[in-house]
Amino acid sequence: DWWQHHSSTIPHHRKGVVHVSEATDIKKNETEIVRIEANNYRGRDVVDARVWYEAEPGVHKPTKKGLCLQPQTWQEVLDAVHALLEDVGAD
Repeated sequence: DWWQHHSSTIPHHRKGVVHVSEATDIKKNETEIVRIEANNYRGRDVVDARVWYEAEPGVHKPTKKGLCLQPQTWQEVLDAVHALLEDVGAD
């Protein structure tokens, strides 16, 4: 299934980031996932949706592709995406 979801707690370390939730992974293609997780970055709560690639079997690493936004900004993004999906007739 193209939209394969699962939760993971794969540790990763980025300067200034404190991991605060389990990640949700969505399969993008055979070698990439979109990982969505809540973090605290320099004292601010953020939600990060980022593309990760498979560096070796079973080991994913983050790319620069993605969005890291505060929750209220994500709500605006999600509202806009929902409106666009309605316009194109997606379920």
